[in-house]
Amino acid sequence: MIIAVVAFVPLLIADIAVSHNAILPMETPTLRVFDPGVVWPADAGVDAIQAAQFMADDPQLVTDCRMSRWAVIHLSGTGMETSHYAAGMLDPVVRSLGGCSMYLWYGRRYDADAAARVIAEQVEQWAYPWWHKELVLAGASFGGIAAEEIAASQILADAGIVVRGVIMESTPTDLSDVSDASLATSLVKWAGTNFEIQDAPGDYVPVIMANAMGQRQLGKYELRDFEDSWRNTVKTYPQLMWSQIAGIKRGMTQLRADVPVAYIFSDSDQTVKVAQASGKVKQLFAEVTAVQTTAVPHAGCWLAESREQCWAAYGQALEVLAPLHR
Repeated sequence: MIIAVVAFVPLLIADIAVSHNAILPMETPTLRVFDPGVVWPADAGVDAIQAAQFMADDPQLVTDCRMSRWAVIHLSGTGMETSHYAAGMLDPVVRSLGGCSMYLWYGRRYDADAAARVIAEQVEQWAYPWWHKELVLAGASFGGIAAEEIAASQILADAGIVVRGVIMESTPTDLSDVSDASLATSLVKWAGTNFEIQDAPGDYVPVIMANAMGQRQLGKYELRDFEDSWRNTVKTYPQLMWSQIAGIKRGMTQLRADVPVAYIFSDSDQTVKVAQASGKVKQLFAEVTAVQTTAVPHAGCWLAESREQCWAAYGQALEVLAPLHR
């Protein structure tokens, strides 16, 4: 008991410090055009996530996006608001195929209809009369579930938006696809099974634990890696994380079976049972393209060392899904 208390004290101190320094996300979802001017990691004392979330859109980038025939909207994984970074990593592939990169931040709590409404309103505001309003939704880990739920929303259909495809990267279909291989994933399954979202704690202790264990699982032990993990913790809003875990628990119950899916997975994923998950995805959807990578961690396309493989994987997925091929 004494050991447990002693071990908990540093987490409690960290929780207070993180809560004090935390950056509150926007209350509602936000859709932005990817801006390469927002640099990761942050430089010149400018915090990248604040810049990506609050800075005004570059009018030229908006115009370029409006001139594109289609767009990819990136959605991030559990507890994270880093889809700007993912959009930047994959933007060269999207642009090479004539598309535009956008990213969606969920706000303080994940809500598929709220996200779909923001997408519909923004596309309607930007769209030229001749624009085809064609989208590909791409999500890593939980982001794949969110992409599918948003694609299935009647709100997009009513707005005349055509979802040409959904890209899922290392996405579980529900909690049964989450691995028991590590303490971190076991905790996610336990939390998803035992907590109702309205009763979930609003403090940062679970977020701190998840980030620390995630860094350890990726084999990151350098001081800079832990500094990055700390910054991510400050920017990870607890109620958002809990609402996303609730989404994994709910699973893929809201879907468009007729919309093609590309499922990207790695043979080195220790977080999701990707063979099991990809098999279930193939049963759920009429048209599925499976793309395998090698030695890439769970939802690892945000890692610089995975860039070449991920460019190839996403390029293959977009070659199948992109409107210019239909």
